[in-house]
Amino acid sequence: MLKSLGIRPMKSLLESRMAPEIQALTYRRLPLLAFRTSKRNYSKVPPSSKISHSKELIIPTKHELLKHASGPIQRALIHLKWPLTRNNRPSASDVVSAALSWFVMGNILWIILGTTTFCLMGLYALDTLSNVWKSVSPGETKESSLVGKLTSAIVSQGLGIKLEFTPGQVIPELKDGMLRFKNVRVVSTLPETKFDGTIDALNVSLSFQKWYEGKGIIDELDIYGMHLKLYYENDSEPHMTVGNDSVPSYRFNDTMHYQYDLPNSPENEEASVSPATLIDTSYELSSVKLHDSYFDIHESEAVEPFRVAVFNCDLPQLKGDRILLDFFNANIVTGSMNDSLFTIHKRQTETASADSAQRTVRFKLDGIDLGAISQKNPRTKFNWIVNGKAEIIADIRMSSLSEKEDKKFSNVFSSSFRELLSLTDPKSTPSDEQESNESNLLKGALAAIYTTFSSKESQPSTIQNNDYAVVNVKVKLKDLKATLPKYMPMATSTNTPFISLHDLRSLVAFANELGGSSPPIVVQSTAIERLSDLHNTENIFDTRIFDSIVNDVYEELLKMVHLDEKRIIEEKSSSWSHSVASQLLVLGLSAMV
Repeated sequence: MLKSLGIRPMKSLLESRMAPEIQALTYRRLPLLAFRTSKRNYSKVPPSSKISHSKELIIPTKHELLKHASGPIQRALIHLKWPLTRNNRPSASDVVSAALSWFVMGNILWIILGTTTFCLMGLYALDTLSNVWKSVSPGETKESSLVGKLTSAIVSQGLGIKLEFTPGQVIPELKDGMLRFKNVRVVSTLPETKFDGTIDALNVSLSFQKWYEGKGIIDELDIYGMHLKLYYENDSEPHMTVGNDSVPSYRFNDTMHYQYDLPNSPENEEASVSPATLIDTSYELSSVKLHDSYFDIHESEAVEPFRVAVFNCDLPQLKGDRILLDFFNANIVTGSMNDSLFTIHKRQTETASADSAQRTVRFKLDGIDLGAISQKNPRTKFNWIVNGKAEIIADIRMSSLSEKEDKKFSNVFSSSFRELLSLTDPKSTPSDEQESNESNLLKGALAAIYTTFSSKESQPSTIQNNDYAVVNVKVKLKDLKATLPKYMPMATSTNTPFISLHDLRSLVAFANELGGSSPPIVVQSTAIERLSDLHNTENIFDTRIFDSIVNDVYEELLKMVHLDEKRIIEEKSSSWSHSVASQLLVLGLSAMV
């Protein structure tokens, strides 16, 4: 039928285009098969056939095929078909080993590059296996207990918390390249810190590289709707009561003197080390975002909790040993403290440059009620104020917290590549290499001599010890009403009062004399602290820099009290002198009469 239509079969078409020599080489294998065109099938020749099997199978080589090719197209086809058709099929063991190698290497590459999706598929597989096991063993009542424990162990490792998932919502969703967990309960695992709360949605992205470097498995963290209750117990010494006879006459300013230019001894450095924080010190998060959350802080002997709400928080990084520094180095933080709005943002100035080594962050708190805080907690640092509001503006200037000292795998690879390029640089000549080697030897010898004979104290200090945080604070107080408190206002870092009892009574009288119609009191302060002293710190109210700022506020208030007393004395003396002069004048006039 094909011949009647003028269509030649594909086989005959290929044979016509093939050279005679290639046809002869190709059909040397034909004695092995017998063709039955009538039934259109192929069958092996029976043993009784007259075709001889003594002849060896002659397979043409690639060189022979290329030699007898008639054109470039045939040579290209031979080059393409030769690696596909030559008889070098591997054995079954090679196929199995190749498949296993591909499976293992593929999963390893998947773990390194796509840790988040790999963990998601692993959780799905474990959940499926647990469901099958529950169907086989009907006595199992807990739902996804194994998957929940495994997920909690992976996510909460190094965070000092324990995650409890709602039954049926253990398997997360994949949204925007992150794992989303819903309705998660958070419980503290450390005895020093007690808190309990819930999270509406928790988004995490995982990184195998960070886990391999010992910085935790979580790379990015997004929290939505966290409701947390924190129970804070003050472990410091008991506060001194006002009526106690043992109240010292010295103040915080009389006992605290720091000189930062002197070298630190190992004993002082060990004594100034802060306790460990909730998060592991080596843990590091690349990004932390917090949305629509609030915290209730229950302090010891406090009647009502201190409420902090966070509307939006964006931290570019968060390290376990620099929680407080990274919080004040945030891109933006908005929220409220006891229904008073506060913001933390980068200060915009005309002279600020993008590549500057220091960064200035502004903290602003609008009109917080000091009287309400004193009523809730009688041991605050301004517990003598029963009514009044304070507006606080603080400019925090600190050095950039970039990772200058971290040596990652990518940096190691790039440095090795640069060294390889320098070794293979054709521009260098033997004479130049000899001169550079001699100079390197001389520099190395001088460095060894200097290191041998130099003392330990003369070594330059590290960059970390020379970095400081400078805080400029402006406090505006208005509508003050005061009374003598039950407890003395104490400094947390030294357990000493900020003010003596005599000065406190004068300050209370001065605040009550001002009244509500007087202009607000403006107090400014500047505090300097080493960044290393703020490591491993979670609560700013327990830091030495906060006590220094509060002490400066008391000093400025006492200056105002002394100026007011001086004004009163001058007015009284002036009026007394005028009265005496007038009486003498009257007596003189009466004597003349």
